[in-house]
Amino acid sequence: MSHTFWSDLPFGASNLINAVAAFLALMGAWLWLATRWREQRSHTAGMVRSVRQHTATAQVNRFFYVFGAACLASALMLSQLSVYVA
Repeated sequence: MSHTFWSDLPFGASNLINAVAAFLALMGAWLWLATRWREQRSHTAGMVRSVRQHTATAQVNRFFYVFGAACLASALMLSQLSVYVA
């Protein structure tokens, strides 16, 4: 009989993996929403910016969108992985 870390948990390993996946999905969705709200707020406020500031802001927004997508993709992969963990 093999003794593993998963056997000591009071809940299944798949539940733990799904909890991490749910956390990642919430984090990724929040990043997307917060970035979108930030973009809308800056456009409605009519902020006058230099080209340099606009480029830097666009790069930060793009990073947040990519990082959010990576979180959502990781959550999807972990969720699919939890099906195969016994």
